[in-house]
Amino acid sequence: MTTPERLAPHRADDVKFLNETESVNRYVAEVRKNGVHAIVVLLHEGGKQEAYEGPTHEKANVTGRVMGIVAGLDGDVDVVLSGHTHEFTNAYLPNVAGKPVLVTQAWSSSKGYADVDLTLDPVSRDIINKTAWIVVTYADIPPGTSPDPETTAFLATDSQAVAPVISRQIAVVAQDITREQNAAGESALGDLLVDSQRSIMETDVAFITTGTLRADLKQGNATWGDLFKIQPFSGTIVSMELTGQQIHDALERQWQEPLPPHPLAVSGMTYTYDAAQPEVSRVKEIRVGGVPLNPDATYTSAMMDYLSIGGDGYTVFTNGTLITSGPSDVDTLASYLGSFPQPVNMTADGRIQRIH
Repeated sequence: MTTPERLAPHRADDVKFLNETESVNRYVAEVRKNGVHAIVVLLHEGGKQEAYEGPTHEKANVTGRVMGIVAGLDGDVDVVLSGHTHEFTNAYLPNVAGKPVLVTQAWSSSKGYADVDLTLDPVSRDIINKTAWIVVTYADIPPGTSPDPETTAFLATDSQAVAPVISRQIAVVAQDITREQNAAGESALGDLLVDSQRSIMETDVAFITTGTLRADLKQGNATWGDLFKIQPFSGTIVSMELTGQQIHDALERQWQEPLPPHPLAVSGMTYTYDAAQPEVSRVKEIRVGGVPLNPDATYTSAMMDYLSIGGDGYTVFTNGTLITSGPSDVDTLASYLGSFPQPVNMTADGRIQRIH
């Protein structure tokens, strides 16, 4: 039930998100009235375990939200086909009745699939045996190495339709601008994107969660399609007012349990931190526009709508005062890159400094 944390409110105005376990159990009770006992759940939530080849292991160390969800499922649930975490899972986890539930996940992006074998009892109408094998789909050995003709033709038509948009040249890049972080957690690409958002919204500072960076910006001609690969979310840039204390708290959140999945990139400010210090006391100095941060002052900030609603666990941003919405993430970056003298060159400039 983490979907609300990943969507801006306007994207799900008419949708109510319910607890996964309670929702599944409610419908299990309904279908059981009709004599159904063989129940497979398709769940967009998952976990993680060490990958292996072969049938389901009796004992496997699985971590993640899927464990808590399965632990509360009705005793009639037999199989959970999970997702979301893009990891390997092939294990038996106990439901609320202590019965083993087969839980699978075959990574993502068609890297593999779960080959599930079920044995059903025609008398009890229940699954009496279940096992799975996570099969990788590397197409490097014939047969299966030739593209399907119909699919190829379909994709060619689609590519032709969007070509005028994605092939439009935006800028020339002098050298690769990458997501690779230095020892302090700063990257050239993170700096570029967060600077573009502060520029378009004309704010004092800006933040992005670095998990939004999904590709590097390669040397050479950069097209609109290249920028879309970096941020393929169609997100909206927003501006809000934050106090200096809220800015400080947002930076400290990077090292608080439960740890956010990704650190922040920042613009319009510099800060130092000491990773050896206790939680909530690691950020040592923050400067906005070269001036020490005033905890009681109000600053304008730009960020993605996803981050403004507490995405990636940065809930402090939900306490800010929203001012206005701006353009999309890709259009923002395109406009910013186009304003640079060509070719564009960007390196991490040391706005984040680590003491220890």
